[in-house]
Amino acid sequence: MRQPLDFTKPLRFCTNHKPVHYVGRDDQGRAIMQVAGTFNYFSVDECGASRDYWDLENAPEKIVRWIVAYPTYGLDTKEAAQKVADRHRDATYAVVRIEFEPGQRP
Repeated sequence: MRQPLDFTKPLRFCTNHKPVHYVGRDDQGRAIMQVAGTFNYFSVDECGASRDYWDLENAPEKIVRWIVAYPTYGLDTKEAAQKVADRHRDATYAVVRIEFEPGQRP
């Protein structure tokens, strides 16, 4: 059984991951969606299913980490990475931002 969508968070198609935007509700209470960058509109139920089989899901939120390029430490904030780099300041260190989705390899 599918879980209800959170229409306040980013949404996308389950198949091609193209983004869609929540527009509002119709007179039956179904969510009205717009395909990003088009004039195509369709409605879905609370779980993202539609009569047109354009199933939706909440897009996973990106994970952001900061790494010190050499040696590599995975840190949660730029400030934490900068402190490590400052303690070992030389030409071989750099602070780098990486971004990925859950389940992806950074």
